[in-house]
Amino acid sequence: MNGAVQTKSGHDYIFGRFYLNTRERILLCDGKAVPITLKAFDTLFVLVRSSGHIVEKGQLMQLLWPDAFVEEANLTQYIYKLRKILGVSPDGRRYIETVARRGYRFTASITEVKHEDDILKIERRAGRTTIDNQAITHLETRTISLAIMPFANDSADPDAEYLTDGITESLIRILLALPQLRIMSLNTVLRYKDRQMDPQQIGRDLKVRAVVTGRVLQIGDVLSIKIEMIDAMDGSYLWNKQYNSRIQDIFKVQEAISRTISEKLQVRINYENEKQLTKSHTDNTVAYKLYLKGRYFWNKRTTEDLKKGLSYFQQAIENDASYALAYAGLADSYILLASYNTLPPADGFLRAKMMALKALDLDETLIEARTSLALARVNYDWDWAGAEREYKYLIEMNPNYATAHHWYGQYFVKTGQFDEAFIELEHAQDLEPLSLIISVNIARAFYYSRQYENAIQQCRETLELDPSFQAAQGVLAVVHARAGDYDKSSAMWERVMRVADDDPEVIAFFGEFCAMSGKREQALELIEKLKRLSKSRYVSPVNFAIVYTGLRQNDEAFRWLENAYEERSDLMTWLKVAPTFDNLRSDPRFQDLLERIGLTQFGPTQDNMNQN
Repeated sequence: MNGAVQTKSGHDYIFGRFYLNTRERILLCDGKAVPITLKAFDTLFVLVRSSGHIVEKGQLMQLLWPDAFVEEANLTQYIYKLRKILGVSPDGRRYIETVARRGYRFTASITEVKHEDDILKIERRAGRTTIDNQAITHLETRTISLAIMPFANDSADPDAEYLTDGITESLIRILLALPQLRIMSLNTVLRYKDRQMDPQQIGRDLKVRAVVTGRVLQIGDVLSIKIEMIDAMDGSYLWNKQYNSRIQDIFKVQEAISRTISEKLQVRINYENEKQLTKSHTDNTVAYKLYLKGRYFWNKRTTEDLKKGLSYFQQAIENDASYALAYAGLADSYILLASYNTLPPADGFLRAKMMALKALDLDETLIEARTSLALARVNYDWDWAGAEREYKYLIEMNPNYATAHHWYGQYFVKTGQFDEAFIELEHAQDLEPLSLIISVNIARAFYYSRQYENAIQQCRETLELDPSFQAAQGVLAVVHARAGDYDKSSAMWERVMRVADDDPEVIAFFGEFCAMSGKREQALELIEKLKRLSKSRYVSPVNFAIVYTGLRQNDEAFRWLENAYEERSDLMTWLKVAPTFDNLRSDPRFQDLLERIGLTQFGPTQDNMNQN
């Protein structure tokens, strides 16, 4: 069988509740056949056969696809599916562990069984072992990965920068509708902006097959767009072309570019994909340019720039009241302003939800709006079931959409479902290997699940990508303290506080550290600093509760948590798993809060909690 792993080794394998029948290429769970594709079975067999040892990604891919060039994204999809099928082992670990930048390791103990010795046992456990062929022979689809790099601005006017970034963003959004394509997010590729990089190096960094680069020259209302697509494997040109058009024809140009890219990469386009490729969302070029300006400032992610973005999105709607993307832009802006605790929850998350629903009313397929809606359902509505439906729908729409897996993983962390969380978060990281925020949120997941050493290692790996990334520094400072290493925590806090001493959440966790390390007066001073800060900007009451809990002033902590509950602070969604509140867990008031937030429905997570 061409390309198939030779599984007839004379041995079957037992692990946990599973039986791997290598002769028939069948996976059994408690004696019942599990629907699984042959390629997924072969992937599992290679990992099980090497149980306890790292299987390098390259080695695994060579074994699975010996006669064809196949991208790493295809492998990560099979690993993701297998993790979903297997769940966790009896000792609570994931069966398949990711070894950063190397490969995968099967972690469970296995028992080898000779075929002839166990055939009767198999028949007794599985009956006739009849399998629904339709369930296991799903069409094996090929994933193709692509990075569209930030287009260069060849115009004399630096204010035209919004247009070049906007064209990049538009092409990424259009092609994101094709499930066979794995597209790097704009946030990832913007790290390469204004940098001269070898496309082959970019391909290695981002693990993509092809790299698209472009240059934009604007003279008056005339645009000249030069575009190239390069094979990241050998550096050869796959396609290049120059488009000259008036700016009002930009929609047709973007459609033409997107269509040619999909054709050159041999992506199959069905009727639904065709509709997405040809959708312009607006015919109003004034509204479109205002939208691009909004996205340009939104992508800078500072408070002031987000507010500028809001203004441009609103102006775009004033020029075209049916512009769904502009409403999605408003939703995204309010989401970030609320998440940064710049706006109170009702002003941020509630408005984000309203804008997302308006966008979806105009275009129900708009993935940006649905993603913002899912986050608002978690952070403001505390509608856990509704949010999960949205995340599942997003992943069904496009299984290669990293943001959906990332935020779904965060959902699972908050609800204490850590095994599911790591499956989603690690898959998001496989899809966006250089994403700093995904990497640091994996560290946070280790922290919330009390795996402090793993959290420290993950923070270090994140800081290898960007030593100045403040979020990773902050998490590392917090985790060192929880692990009992106050000296390392103190050194890291010195670095963090030099650049983020006006961030309420940073102040709160530094206050907790001061309380934990016996610096009580300094912790009380930081509470006063939070109070002063709250007079000029929104400060979540949870930040006060964090410091008071560190000081063991539990009644004060509960008073502030009640205030946070009334405000529907999104920080309350971490209450179930946050180590900060471990010493409050035995108090009936704490369980009452969890119940009102809706977190008790997911059952206890006490096995993961280190009670103080």
